[in-house]
Amino acid sequence: MAKVANQPLCDVCGNKQVKNGKTSAGRTLWRCKNCGASSTISCPDITAKAQFESFHQWATGKLSVKETGTARSTFFRNTNWCWNLRPRLEATGEKHRYLMLDGTYFNGFCALTAYNGEHIT
Repeated sequence: MAKVANQPLCDVCGNKQVKNGKTSAGRTLWRCKNCGASSTISCPDITAKAQFESFHQWATGKLSVKETGTARSTFFRNTNWCWNLRPRLEATGEKHRYLMLDGTYFNGFCALTAYNGEHIT
């Protein structure tokens, strides 16, 4: 039998939990019918996606930290992990006679761009 994805288990007794309303922040509140414990469940993948999109808008656009809607220290604490991401680049096999490189330092990191005479990589 397939496991229901939106049916969390109780941290106390391990039984299934049922929906029991919402918190004042709008998150779903779950309650265990067996022991009565209640909790909220976070989705780390959805949270990480939102944090990265906010970081990307800030890093590549004209959006200031203040305009993201979060406090400065909270923004940098939540998006600190984004600096450690490494892009996955696949070799294209293209060969060019000339290649112009430029580096811009940003918060202790160097962002490199390459221009081959036709487009920027």
